[in-house]
Amino acid sequence: VPARQVGGDYYDYFPLGEDRIAITIAAVSGKGVPAAILMSNLQATLRAFCDGVRPAAEIVRNVNQRMSLASSGGKFVTMFYAEIDRSTHRLRFVNAGHNFPYVRRPDGHLETLETGGLIVGLFPEAEYVEGETTFGKGDALLMFSDGLPEAMDTLGGQFGEERLEPLWREVGGASAGEAIARLFDEIERFRGSASQSDDMTAVVVSPRRS
Repeated sequence: VPARQVGGDYYDYFPLGEDRIAITIAAVSGKGVPAAILMSNLQATLRAFCDGVRPAAEIVRNVNQRMSLASSGGKFVTMFYAEIDRSTHRLRFVNAGHNFPYVRRPDGHLETLETGGLIVGLFPEAEYVEGETTFGKGDALLMFSDGLPEAMDTLGGQFGEERLEPLWREVGGASAGEAIARLFDEIERFRGSASQSDDMTAVVVSPRRS
């Protein structure tokens, strides 16, 4: 949900073979057309390096090097990139300065995905580390941009991750579409008549339950 006519958030997903899928979310500093142009550059660069062979940390390192050359005026991108292997029920990821995604386990426990490195586009020599966790039937992944926890009410108070975490525990067992609808409904209810201050993006991934 863009805050203006053109947004600076980005999400994407695409296959890396028969049993693997890449999924990513990113948010650029700033809003409007300049932010959207920078993000379109990120999308093209990321897809160019996702060949199904390079490890996730190498992909993000290459993307950062290219984006450091392309960005100007101190612009940067926060980014989370993950690869889900459905045959081994593993999730490998790199978090480049982005809001920590949540994996919700069937018992309601939340695991935050923090491993990675610096934001993309400012430090061309930055190195990144790949994290890994289990991800199978009954688990659910929530990726989101900072527009969700930073949504403000009429008094300037923020929704905050202290509200987002228990809400995700509650709705994460539903289907992806239902979960996203509940998340945005609760944030809209919190905002009331306050205008939207930032782009809001959420991605939910749930392995098939059958």
